[in-house]
Amino acid sequence: MRSILLANQVEIDYAVARDSHTLLPIESMAILARALVAGRVGPVRLIDNAAV
Repeated sequence: MRSILLANQVEIDYAVARDSHTLLPIESMAILARALVAGRVGPVRLIDNAAV
């Protein structure tokens, strides 16, 4: 995830995968997860999330 963001000139604030229900760090890949991303492209701060 980080390499794709950096390759597209996104200055990363954070890029993590977390438990979809609690947003705690993932302890097992058997649970539903969400990717949480915040970064900057020029002066604009972008925030997004997606199921993974």
